[in-house]
Amino acid sequence: MTTKPSINPEKRKEYDDAKRANEKRKREARREEETSGRLEERRLAFLVNIYRSLGYTQQTFAKTCGISPQLLNWYISVTDDCQLSRLEAMLASIGLSVSVTLDGGRKRDIQTEGTGNGVRYRIEGTFAGIRPPSRLPQYIDDCTEQNRLHFLRTFIEDRNETAPEFARTCGFDLTSLRYYFVHDDLKLSVLYKIAKATGAEIVWKVNPKEKTKE
Repeated sequence: MTTKPSINPEKRKEYDDAKRANEKRKREARREEETSGRLEERRLAFLVNIYRSLGYTQQTFAKTCGISPQLLNWYISVTDDCQLSRLEAMLASIGLSVSVTLDGGRKRDIQTEGTGNGVRYRIEGTFAGIRPPSRLPQYIDDCTEQNRLHFLRTFIEDRNETAPEFARTCGFDLTSLRYYFVHDDLKLSVLYKIAKATGAEIVWKVNPKEKTKE
């Protein structure tokens, strides 16, 4: 039977101190952004704007969401990130539904002019409405309109890219892309990374939740 190696207390303390110092730097940077009016540069600025405009403070919003103020602070101040499913749950707790789309950054123009074997050529006509057969893997094809990431499937299809091509464009590996679709969830930082890599705009659609009929 192998024994688990013991953790050096000094190394552990050094790690904990470094972690606390890093979180403190992020909190101070957050306060500096708030005082300088640069809050809108953060990924979760839209969430803060929503609950503030509805009269919530950070503490009362956390209480309504059923999470601790420390956890909410972790999302919006320390990491500036959370899972898309967590965002949905937080807004649902105050009676709002949220969905997201990526606008723009979709078209890959067909090269209409070039040179083949030393001879120049030009392609004329229209390709509107013509789409190639799906080249996406099954785990993306299975993502229906009821799924959280269906908007991302549509975005990839509209770009006429294969899954490996899209993953390379966005700077992550194919395994990560598969993970997002299999779990039907991703972090907001990944969404922002996709938008930046493709030149798309993130559009949040927030509306009152429809009341279920009894």
